[in-house]
Amino acid sequence: MRMTALIVLVVISALGVVYSKYKSRLLFGEIQHLQTRIQQAEVDRDNLLLEYTMLAGRNELERKATKELGMIYPDPESIIYLSLQN
Repeated sequence: MRMTALIVLVVISALGVVYSKYKSRLLFGEIQHLQTRIQQAEVDRDNLLLEYTMLAGRNELERKATKELGMIYPDPESIIYLSLQN
């Protein structure tokens, strides 16, 4: 009787080890997937910050041109487009 109970406990323990290994592998795969998503989000954030900086620079340049230098946009009728054909 004692030996049967011991064998049952060993089998249950072995199944617990197998299950915990399986779950740990699943979680490791999920961690890798989330790390990839984090890296992509960081790349996207960096690209957005660069774009924001460029746009902010353009707005600052336009503000200085209009306020400090008194520049204005020309009338659309007075704009002449040139073609660079050889």
